[in-house]
Amino acid sequence: MTTASPPISIYRDSQYLTNGFMCLNVDYFCYISQMDQFPYWRADLGDFRRVTLITINTRPGQESQFEMIEISLGNSSEYNNPLFASFTGPATPSSNVDFQPENPVTGRYLQVQSRVPELTIIAMCDIQIFT
Repeated sequence: MTTASPPISIYRDSQYLTNGFMCLNVDYFCYISQMDQFPYWRADLGDFRRVTLITINTRPGQESQFEMIEISLGNSSEYNNPLFASFTGPATPSSNVDFQPENPVTGRYLQVQSRVPELTIIAMCDIQIFT
């Protein structure tokens, strides 16, 4: 199950990150949030998982809109969990950004959040969670 900051359109919904395939069509199938302060994407992994690596594919075609990203993972359904890994960026368009902690982290509730201090968007086309 996923939740997120509101998408900019129905074609940018948060479910597209976890639908089982990656589509690099710039017009569809990437999650893109509305302008927001600290936009986020969240997932309930359904059970406690030992996560070793998270890879996120950024949006192709334009400036990345993927910078100052923090991923947290833990046991709190309130999503106030410890930092898993971070990325300063900005990422280049259509690139894979790896988030890997020093040691595997176990948790159920995952959050990807932009920490850019002004209004911004977050754009992601695919997420892979390695257990």
